[in-house]
Amino acid sequence: MTLWDFIQSNIIAQVVAAILPLVVTALLTWAAILYARITGKELEAKHREALQSALTSGLNWAIQQVLNGKLNKDGTVPDNAKAQVLAKAQQYVTTSVPQAVQHFKISQPTMEKLVESKMPTSAPKSLTEN
Repeated sequence: MTLWDFIQSNIIAQVVAAILPLVVTALLTWAAILYARITGKELEAKHREALQSALTSGLNWAIQQVLNGKLNKDGTVPDNAKAQVLAKAQQYVTTSVPQAVQHFKISQPTMEKLVESKMPTSAPKSLTEN
């Protein structure tokens, strides 16, 4: 090995030693950001799914509690019981999936609209024939 080869290899080693920690840090930072994005989206999807399920289940539960499961012949909730059914369904949702409600920062008016959107406008004939 000549002196020139030694100098070149020493310079390369110093440059690599200076750059390598920066490259590794950048790669680790990128991986951490990517992981946070992926898990954040998965968490949001789980909350969304839990909320939708609770809205449907809550409304069904409220209909059972308030109306003993009996809807109008057209499958709708009687007008005189709508407020009570909506209130019970909202209570069900907020107690069954509080983390989802908190995650999406759902206010009371928004919760009312979400529950009301699940209110049956008509039902299959199998539910109304009884």
